[in-house]
Amino acid sequence: MSSEHNPPADGRQRCEAAPVGITVIEHLAALADHALEGVQNFDNTRRAIAAVEAVWLFAGRAGLNRQEEAETAIADLLCNLMHLCRQTGITDEGRPFSSLLETAGHNYSDELAFDF
Repeated sequence: MSSEHNPPADGRQRCEAAPVGITVIEHLAALADHALEGVQNFDNTRRAIAAVEAVWLFAGRAGLNRQEEAETAIADLLCNLMHLCRQTGITDEGRPFSSLLETAGHNYSDELAFDF
């Protein structure tokens, strides 16, 4: 069934964006060193640049750096982080990975509110 006939419950319009190619991540990662030179304040743009470097490094190591959507590399990175957290005891039955995502969501909201 099409989303056009089933709008979200909150009444907002759905936006179907085109997938972002992994080459966008590659290009941004290539600019990262220059963009971070002499950084004094670690604002949200610089946080995103640090993340893009991590995603690009992971994509290369995982063989996802060619003809993949960026979303695939990010989802696989999250999956592998889940394995890492479980194997090192960062997460367990009492502290699931979703609790880390919840903390990250709170941090993200705070950083959006205070990014100048």
